[in-house]
Order: sequence, then structure tokens, then C-alpha cells
Amino acid sequence: MPSDQSNKNTGNWRTTRENVIETIGELTGGASSWTKENNEHLQKKEREAQDAKKQKESRQQLPAPLSALPSAARVLFSAFKYNLGFWPPALVAQTGNLVFYRNHESGGHFPGPDNPVALLGDLREIRSYWE
Repeated sequence: MPSDQSNKNTGNWRTTRENVIETIGELTGGASSWTKENNEHLQKKEREAQDAKKQKESRQQLPAPLSALPSAARVLFSAFKYNLGFWPPALVAQTGNLVFYRNHESGGHFPGPDNPVALLGDLREIRSYWE
């Protein structure tokens, strides 16, 4: 805790977390182990919050190689419920000019044998983009 009277009068109080914890330690009789443990705990919580934020942001963006695809290319996309991964329309749109997106309730990684009617219908509709 600042013992200098001039600091008190001018309002130059230390406000960082470390200084506040240090001051608490001084007031509690120099409980430096509590100060160190509490500071480490707070730093760990901050790192966890930053990591969670980074993970959330990374889920919202494509990896660098995919985001470098030409944006002028027309993208036509058929999604099938039981595929290995799910690509929502917003994510697919990051790869190019999304002009067609359909999400089917059945079918999987191999939609030809799983849902041939839906696949054929999408192929027929997609054909109209080249006519």
C-alpha cells in the first residue's frame, strides 16, 4: 500500500491486479503465499478465457488454405445429414460465391447409394447454372 502521502493526495494509486493483490498481502501480514496462489489462479483463469475465445473464433472461420479460394467462383453445395462433417451455409459461403445450398435429411458420405433421388435432383438443378 502506498505510504507516500503525496500519492494519496494526487490519486496516483496503483490499480493493476498484481498491485492490489500485493497490497492485500501487506494488509494481511505479508501473506505472500496467498498472494502468489491467487495471482496464479487469476492468470490461469485469464488464459482459459482467452483460449476459449480463440477456439470460438477458430470455429467461425475456415483454415487458411480454404479461405484463400477464389471468391468469384460459383459454389454449389449439397449437404447430407450423415456425412462425416457438417458445413453450414455461412461457412461454405466463405469459400466462394455460394449460389446453391441444400441440406438433405438423409444420406451420408456416399450420397449416390444412400439417397440417389436427392443427389440426382440436385445434379439436375445444378445443371441449370451452366445453361
